Amino acid sequence: MKTAPEVVALLRQQIKSAIDHESDMDPVGNVRVRQLLLMEDCLNSIGFPTHAEHKARVSLVPYIFQEANYDDLSWTDQRADLGHLSSLFELDFMVQNQGHERSEAAAEAFQQYVEDSFKFIDQAQASD
Repeated sequence: MKTAPEVVALLRQQIKSAIDHESDMDPVGNVRVRQLLLMEDCLNSIGFPTHAEHKARVSLVPYIFQEANYDDLSWTDQRADLGHLSSLFELDFMVQNQGHERSEAAAEAFQQYVEDSFKFIDQAQASD
């Protein structure tokens, strides 16, 4: 389990990496960096989100699940190898679950995360 400051440090590493590799210059990468920045702002302002509205607003899953599906990565499987998206899914899970890592979550908690993620995907697509 990570603390909010530890997760912020991981978010900053991911943001720096995206900028260093100029992935923030393409539309998809830019949206992902924006979400990482929202996550960081949330953690710095209020800590881990607890309200569904806050969780939905900072969720990264709506912006990475299609690539995972395209690459045949089973992001809804707790033990799956998520390849190049591992760090993004891990960060999202930690922010959504009070600093807990995917590997340490109980099966019920992980299933709830997946169900919530599908809701967040639907919400994000409805607002586009």
